[in-house]
Amino acid sequence: MHLVFVTPRYGQAIVGGAETAVRSYATRIASRGHRVEVITSTATTMEWENSLPAETVSEDGVIVHRLRVHRPRLENFSAVHAKVLATGRLPAGMTADQFLADQGPLLDGFEALLDRLDPDRVISYPLLYWPNLHALRWKPARSVLHPAAHPEPILASAIYADLVPLARRIVFQTHAEAELFNQLFLIGASRQLVLPLGLDQPVPDDHAGSTPDSAPYLLALGRLQADKGSRLLTELYRNTQPTLRLIMAGPLVEPVRLPPGVETPGIVSDAQRNALLRHARAVVIASRYESFSLVAIEAMGAGIALIVNGFNPVLVEQIECSGGGIAFHTASELLSAIELMATDATLATTLGQRGKAYAMAHFSWEQIIDRYLAFLQ
Repeated sequence: MHLVFVTPRYGQAIVGGAETAVRSYATRIASRGHRVEVITSTATTMEWENSLPAETVSEDGVIVHRLRVHRPRLENFSAVHAKVLATGRLPAGMTADQFLADQGPLLDGFEALLDRLDPDRVISYPLLYWPNLHALRWKPARSVLHPAAHPEPILASAIYADLVPLARRIVFQTHAEAELFNQLFLIGASRQLVLPLGLDQPVPDDHAGSTPDSAPYLLALGRLQADKGSRLLTELYRNTQPTLRLIMAGPLVEPVRLPPGVETPGIVSDAQRNALLRHARAVVIASRYESFSLVAIEAMGAGIALIVNGFNPVLVEQIECSGGGIAFHTASELLSAIELMATDATLATTLGQRGKAYAMAHFSWEQIIDRYLAFLQ
């Protein structure tokens, strides 16, 4: 089978859930002897600056086509984007096509490259960006969509209503995501599959949850930006004094004014990430916007308890199915959950072990790729 994945950014150094997922699928399918290619941009950030060479290279058995971005994201677009995401409505006078073009990345030669490659399946992952939507328009009968979407008002806008139903195959990461899309879009004619992401090598659980050389801590992993929960966490620590210190590891996307008790080591290596996971008392995921949390299954795989945002049905589904954590809805509930983990190490360990048992039973990449390839036939 000849597959082409379309994703805005791609590469081992790119931080992001969808980006990591595409690389996991592509490399594993290529290792089974299929021809796998990726069409992506030369950008490394979502400002869409051309940072990498525009070229075709082979990476881990995958042919990667990096196309030049027509223009970087407009300076004022972040404010427009935030408002559209929050309301689902475009500014007066802005068309859907203009919004998508401004959101980017517009890739030079994108459709011509698809025509030349002529794959059996063209796989859009995730939904929201210009190249992914244009991939749905290219020979819809061959289209596969991984929305990687979470409940946000923009999904209800006309931008997506006409394009999402074009996908002949749709892969959801959770049942909550599938329910959301079947409520929003006329996709009854599309083949649908609910398929989680897989767990890479589990973090060794020797001394999981213990911190022999330092005080127990709460861990947050991922981009430091408001819509990922960093502001909620820093404001909680600024206004109260939780017992557990907080380590927020990941790229700094928005400026963060750190209160006492909060550390930000920045981007960490895989070895550092594993060490942080292994010795955390609990992992907190404060974001409302998660389509599938790799951090959650990594924490479960490491045997670490979870504290998650209860307004996100995907996260709630993950802890309800696994029994591996606690959900919060308010700042006071978040503080209570942190204090419970701080004072009851036995409970934290029990939740972590439940999560680990669930992760080991459900997140095998071998089984996931088997099911995926059968679905693509």
